[in-house]
Amino acid sequence: MASPHRPAASTAASAASAARRDGQGGAFAALYLEQYPRVLGYLRHRVGGLAEAEDLTSEVFRIAWERSQEVALSAPWLFVTAHNVWRNHVRREVRLGEVRTAIAGQLAVQVQSMAGGEAQEGRVIAAMDGLPPEHRDILMMRYWDDLNGAECAAILGCSVPAVWMRLNRARAAFRAKFEAMGREEQQ
Repeated sequence: MASPHRPAASTAASAASAARRDGQGGAFAALYLEQYPRVLGYLRHRVGGLAEAEDLTSEVFRIAWERSQEVALSAPWLFVTAHNVWRNHVRREVRLGEVRTAIAGQLAVQVQSMAGGEAQEGRVIAAMDGLPPEHRDILMMRYWDDLNGAECAAILGCSVPAVWMRLNRARAAFRAKFEAMGREEQQ
């Protein structure tokens, strides 16, 4: 079955030959059809998951399309770009891990006062990971980035009262997840 990013093998050869006849856009299409599997494989070996590798490969070809008028696209150029995209991805992942750890530390202090005991950072991180992205985002903005209601509202495109409502819901979801995990640990 063809992925949304790559046509079926039976049509790839005819599409590539047609693309070669169409000039600049055709040259890009031909390069895409020929190099997509190689770039995908290169990135998949580095990130592990197919979905993540497909996302990064799409980013490589988006950059290639945008730069196609400025540079001579080639397989080596694509692989240098793929390497740069992968390195940026790794840096984002490292920063995200640092953010999660810092948030866990800040939330652990609050949890410690709630629980009256020693902070359990691992449980905090697991509880944060189990939250929907919209809850995680608002908690990160407020407790990690130390943004006020107006700043969060500007980022989220909503009113300040809506921010406080979302933050209230996110804290309740976190508290429920954290307490449920505590009950599971006790059993």
